[in-house]
Amino acid sequence: AYKSENFILRLEMIPKKANLMILDQERCVIEAFRFNDRVAKNDILGALPPNIYEHQEENLDFKGLLGILEKDFLSYQHKELEHKKNQIIKRLNAQKERLKEKLEKLEDPKNLQLEAKELQTQASLLLTYQHLINRHESCVVLKDFEDKECAIEIDKSMPLNAFINKKFTLSKKKKQKSQFLYLEEENLKEKIAFKENQINYVKGAQEESVLEMFMPFKNSKIKRPMSRYEVLYYKDFKIGLGKNQKENIKLLQDARANDLWMHVRGIPGSHLIVFCQKNTPKDEIILELAKMLIKMQKDVFNSYEIDYTQRKFVKIIKGANVIYSKYRTISLKDT
Repeated sequence: AYKSENFILRLEMIPKKANLMILDQERCVIEAFRFNDRVAKNDILGALPPNIYEHQEENLDFKGLLGILEKDFLSYQHKELEHKKNQIIKRLNAQKERLKEKLEKLEDPKNLQLEAKELQTQASLLLTYQHLINRHESCVVLKDFEDKECAIEIDKSMPLNAFINKKFTLSKKKKQKSQFLYLEEENLKEKIAFKENQINYVKGAQEESVLEMFMPFKNSKIKRPMSRYEVLYYKDFKIGLGKNQKENIKLLQDARANDLWMHVRGIPGSHLIVFCQKNTPKDEIILELAKMLIKMQKDVFNSYEIDYTQRKFVKIIKGANVIYSKYRTISLKDT
């Protein structure tokens, strides 16, 4: 004969505290999914805690109900907007900090000039006294042209002629770098200022759709090509934005005849291209891009006039300087 026992399977569906318990006939807990002060193994199951929630009924008409729903929706919408803003600003700040680090790590042009001069002197001395130098020596002390002693280490892994040429070449590179280092410094400062303008634009955004252009590219299967200017995506349009003269020139070169060109009239600054071909953007898209464009300007004015036309009506005069025709104008005030 088989022994049989009766048990009670109790399921308590309490919000956040659902529990499944096996009890014997005396309501003693045999097993449970959750053990707590009320539910303990080999103990009599205690009573459920009293319901302290008091339901309050309100008499609401349909208009009042719509008002509550609208208020809740606007609150949710605002929280979502702020959350996305914070994410974008965090990413833009990280990009700005990386640019600042590069700027701080730039070499001092004066130090580069001194290093170039030192290498030039060493190479000239080695060339002058080459016939006196033993090819097995790893270090020589020579008198420079001011009759001062100069210790020079020699790389024995290469012929002396090659080592001298290497010194001359390195000296020339450092001298050239010192002369053009200011361009790299200006470029980094322009990029940092551009990122700050982007951050300010995102902070002032009132609609989630505006933030689209600063969100990561959604389609991970399509690789975004590397470009020499800022690339954004808004309402399924690819947007090109030049941060300086060099990028503006490249942007004008890449644009096709029917693409849309945009620029703030009378102010040197960013050119904007909408790579749209014959699919012309709607007026509200053009207006939003115009608002974004004025926020990217270095100089701040009370009002702006933004001209836009097709790329085929824009003629390059010199560098990024252009003349254009058959354009339309949007007048905006800085807010």
